[in-house]
Amino acid sequence: MYADRGSKIDGSVLAAIRSAQGARIILVVDECGPDLRSELMRTFGGFGPALKLVTIYQDGEESDRASDYRLMDVPALPAGEIEAILHSYGVDAAYARGWAEMCEGSPRVAHVVGQNLRDNPDDPLRSDAFTRIWVATMALFKRFGWAPVVRAGTNEVYERIISQLDAGISKAQFAAIIEQMTNRKILQGDYFLYITPKALQIKLWTDWWKRYSASVDMNSLVPALSPQMRQWFGEMIEYADVAPVSKQVVARLLGPDGLYADADWLKTKDGARFFFSLSLADPLGALRLLERTLGKMSKEDLLGFDEGRRDAVRALEHMTLHGDLFRPAAKLLLALAEAENETWSNNATGTFSGLFSLGYGDLAPTSLAPEHRLPVLTEALARGGKRAEVALGAFNTALKLRSITRWGGDQPFRLKGPVQRWLPKTYGEWFDAYRLYWKTLEDALPTLSASMRRQGMGILLSRMRGLVGVELLRDEVLETLARLAAAREGDKQKVIESIGVILRYDRDGLPASVVEKLEAVRDYLVGITFSARLRRYAGMDILEDQLDNDENELSKAAQQLSDLAEHALRAPDEFQPELSWLVTDEGRSGYRFGHMLGQKDQECRLWGDILKAWRAAGARAHDFFIGGYLRAVFEHRSESWEEIIRRDFAEDPGAAKILPALIWRSGMTEYTGQLVLALAQRAQIEPEILGIFATGRTAASLSDEVFGAWLDFLIGVGAFTAAATALNLASMSLLAGRKLATEQMKRLITQRALLERESDRADVMLTHNWFQLAKALVTQDMKEEITVLTTLIENIGNSGAITGSLGPEDERYVDELVARHPAEAWHILSSMIKLPMDARGFAITHWLRGDHGFHGRSPGPMRHIPREELWKWIEAEPGKRAPYVATMAPKDFDPQSWRQGLIRELLCRFGDSDAVRSAVFANFFTGGWSGPASAHYEAERNALIELRDAETDPNALRWLNEAIASTEANIESAKIDEEARGY
Repeated sequence: MYADRGSKIDGSVLAAIRSAQGARIILVVDECGPDLRSELMRTFGGFGPALKLVTIYQDGEESDRASDYRLMDVPALPAGEIEAILHSYGVDAAYARGWAEMCEGSPRVAHVVGQNLRDNPDDPLRSDAFTRIWVATMALFKRFGWAPVVRAGTNEVYERIISQLDAGISKAQFAAIIEQMTNRKILQGDYFLYITPKALQIKLWTDWWKRYSASVDMNSLVPALSPQMRQWFGEMIEYADVAPVSKQVVARLLGPDGLYADADWLKTKDGARFFFSLSLADPLGALRLLERTLGKMSKEDLLGFDEGRRDAVRALEHMTLHGDLFRPAAKLLLALAEAENETWSNNATGTFSGLFSLGYGDLAPTSLAPEHRLPVLTEALARGGKRAEVALGAFNTALKLRSITRWGGDQPFRLKGPVQRWLPKTYGEWFDAYRLYWKTLEDALPTLSASMRRQGMGILLSRMRGLVGVELLRDEVLETLARLAAAREGDKQKVIESIGVILRYDRDGLPASVVEKLEAVRDYLVGITFSARLRRYAGMDILEDQLDNDENELSKAAQQLSDLAEHALRAPDEFQPELSWLVTDEGRSGYRFGHMLGQKDQECRLWGDILKAWRAAGARAHDFFIGGYLRAVFEHRSESWEEIIRRDFAEDPGAAKILPALIWRSGMTEYTGQLVLALAQRAQIEPEILGIFATGRTAASLSDEVFGAWLDFLIGVGAFTAAATALNLASMSLLAGRKLATEQMKRLITQRALLERESDRADVMLTHNWFQLAKALVTQDMKEEITVLTTLIENIGNSGAITGSLGPEDERYVDELVARHPAEAWHILSSMIKLPMDARGFAITHWLRGDHGFHGRSPGPMRHIPREELWKWIEAEPGKRAPYVATMAPKDFDPQSWRQGLIRELLCRFGDSDAVRSAVFANFFTGGWSGPASAHYEAERNALIELRDAETDPNALRWLNEAIASTEANIESAKIDEEARGY
């Protein structure tokens, strides 16, 4: 099977292929671009070896070489065979040889040239005078609109260019030439035409600039073009490198008297997009323009440079490919990064950082060697501030050794070939670049501010793992590591963590001498004194301490903590000075050490000193260490623990705010449960602080009476945070095995504060907990299904309610409730419907209808509502209510569900109403899909035709005919849009 263009593969072709059971099919699709090719691959992927797909297209794409395809570069026809084609038209052998070179191995071009050499020997690219003008002029645009609905593009070319060059050419003559060239397949396309092959278009494009450029004022033409035609003009002007005259025109457009005499047009989306095309044609001229405009803007002005920023950043990135333009282009990018106003990764900041990647060959960002790029970064570091911060990000990119990537398309066409990206001659040269950047960053550290110095040290430590594995870099990296370890302002924990990661994951691949050096640095940082070791194991929370190579808990850290605890008991005088930091958040692993110490200090000999230090710490006091110590006391003798809480904390007003967390970490009794509640009731702590007990199992030992009092108190507060805390506490308690009373669960899920919060942000976990309680309530008492159903329905579309945004599992549960209680559900819903529809009414409609998303049908709860209930409701106000029901009816537009569907019955009963038919249209066209829009609409049209063929009701037929006509209009509109985008 052969299709001369991709658009011919429509629904009828797909149906024919699917029906050809047992046949072996080779489908050849000509003029099939990469996007359509991908869609055809998805469409036919399930056919297996019975179907082979061959697609043909003139332009190459990076995606052509994906593993999904077998790319066949069709070889050019040998010169001798091209000459033979020309001979067949009577072309002299000597003359044919020169023309064969222009054909570039294309038999199609050879036939066109041969025919024209025979008919018009003086000019093989025309059949009369105006053909030459037309052919060359149309080559100025990558493509142009030709079909009647998009012919404005063709008219634009005629009126703005061709008629200015030769007023004697009429539109009718113009159209005749287009038809002639289309028949010869020099022009191809459905709605938009383009010249093929590309080599011919470039040749004709070059001819136009040589012959006619002086006759057209480009400063006037370019802004006057429509955005689409300007874009296609720009995509061809990127070829300006092929002819001196076109290069001169581009230089004038970019010059001080050109299109961008000031920055105004550059600041617009259209102006910046065309500038990008010009920059590919003349990078130096474009750079000079940006220096005259962006280069003279203040930081505040650059912060306001918004619409044109994307294309300016892209243009600067392309400019840096050229070694001689790298430094000035990079500095402009740095200025934009200093005034960053975008958040995505390829913003000015990210693009600037990427310029310093040390990838080579195709991964190199530029042709310039790394050592010549480096001065841009050293100057930025010296400037300090935001520029230094951006430069540090670039160093981080440069020192990345593994998984180097580069994003970006191919270079534009250049007569002299593409710019060669940096390629080191040896691996030694490559690693020298890493050494240079590593050493430069380390040397710059003393000149940086304290915060940036820490950031720079962090970069060196984070990149150490990749570079220490390179033999040529190993000594340099280890020497730096030793200096960082000895630095007074260094972050010892980060150094130890970095060494730990290397030893954990890379030990086996490193020489023993390197492992020894790493361990020596680590041991030096840890130290041998009691104070140093305590700082290391109680003060630092390092994952590598806790896991072995198989991700199991490691006993090494536990043994160290045990030894330290014994030392503290043996030498309390040495331990006492350490308490000043240990009782604060500096004790990152203080809980584990405190627990170990408490287990060994069963007589609580150290408690007095610990409590004194904790009180002395004031606002800096934390519950890490003290909580671990008291946990051990609780485990050994809970009465002693309760006495400590009563004596040392309960009557201390300063301890109230930290007491709940301290109890949560250490233990729980009935007394402390009542104590926490009393603190909340006296407003000494915020009610939501009780939420800490939703995690862990500390509250599991509370009696139902005390725990119930907690919940009652929180419900009674009436604020959202307290209501959410009660909900979370109750939900977690269910998981822990606690059984709540039916009335209490009912009060929890119907709290008004949960349904009237000010925020409209979804809280997935809170919603999950609500449903967990609701389901537990129904399990305990089936009659409460109505309570749950009523609460859910009454809050559909209420963005403030925690049940206002449901996940798939929750929606299925609600659907099941409606299915079990359809009449009750409709009674509630109908009382909520207010016409005309408001935002909440839209949400109700959306929920009832269902069928949203991209993964097949998922009809909503409306399918459960008894029809007789609907008809009764509509009868009261049929003119208003029938259309409303049509918007919420399930989307039963497929042959399997149409006959019994609510949609059809509404049409049969009320389809003579324009409002009802319009509402059904809205229902039909609401939804999403993936893939080409034209294919989606074709599938919809085919389904509608199938429905129409079996339909007998006049109202339903009327709607189907109208829908088919609308869908066909959508198909054409989608195809136009897809072809315009090169799909």
